[in-house]
Amino acid sequence: MALMALVPGQRWFSSAEPELGLGTVLRIAARSVQIVFTASGTVRQYSLEAAPLVRAVFRTGDRVRMDGKEIAIEAVEERAGLVWYRAGNDEFMEGALDAEQPVSKADQRLISGRIDRNDQFER
Repeated sequence: MALMALVPGQRWFSSAEPELGLGTVLRIAARSVQIVFTASGTVRQYSLEAAPLVRAVFRTGDRVRMDGKEIAIEAVEERAGLVWYRAGNDEFMEGALDAEQPVSKADQRLISGRIDRNDQFER
């Protein structure tokens, strides 16, 4: 896990257990973070030094699910450590996203840590 400011309400994926879905930061202690994965009803506590977590930040043009409906993100902004999205006339914080998100095959491979070696792309 890259060192960055953790804030309650941020959304993260577990690269070790991607089947848990999108998790939400509940609590941060001196050396650990507690994440709730609502889709699976699971709570995990991770060491900050070795947490297998990937920050869930979607980009403009990505399709995400909110309230069971798929929407296209038109703008992304960070405020006080939390990500805010805009879709049409609606603006919402990352916590409003559904716990299960449509993920592209490339993103799914990255989240689960299945990446290709650099030498496969070198000539």
